[in-house]
Amino acid sequence: MKEIFWGDYAISEDEIKEMIQNGSDYDKKVLFQKIIANSSDIIKDLSYFKKDDLKKLLYEYKIPTFNKEFIQKRVLIAKRLFFKEPCFIRELEWIE
Repeated sequence: MKEIFWGDYAISEDEIKEMIQNGSDYDKKVLFQKIIANSSDIIKDLSYFKKDDLKKLLYEYKIPTFNKEFIQKRVLIAKRLFFKEPCFIRELEWIE
């Protein structure tokens, strides 16, 4: 999880988890955005959020123009896995 900051901050994984669980809404939003953009294990990292917090963050998130397609896919996958929302991603479509 530490890779979400690319070494910009000296924050331990335990501190990140604490902020996800008990931090301010701003802290949670910043961490969510970093996880969506940079996490190598997005599902594990997003699972530290409380369900209500995660739902709010996912559904209120404004996808930036930078790296839009990549981030949009990650958001769709997270919505599908955590909230069973149907999604279509051509590259992940089953071919029969």
